[in-house]
Amino acid sequence: DGFAGLVGGLIANHNPRIYKEKTLIGAVSNFVLSTASATVFMLIFKDMGLTPIHCLVIGALAVGVELICGFGLDNIALPLSICALLIWCMAWPWI
Repeated sequence: DGFAGLVGGLIANHNPRIYKEKTLIGAVSNFVLSTASATVFMLIFKDMGLTPIHCLVIGALAVGVELICGFGLDNIALPLSICALLIWCMAWPWI
């Protein structure tokens, strides 16, 4: 979340807005960092049953929550939604 704002703000000249104050580069950086974080989590906790597909879904969910939540609600909605997704992935690892 914070990294997306930082990167999006640094590249303000060629950075189209995609939704309200959210920018394309901010959304892409959010996806990349969220997916990378989930991948590191997957590699550290191998017994949890996470797959690379789960990591990509987590990255996409992070971007979606970031885009639709306003008024600072993404700061609570993002960790809760990712946590719920992780629980779902552990309960049904074959999906």
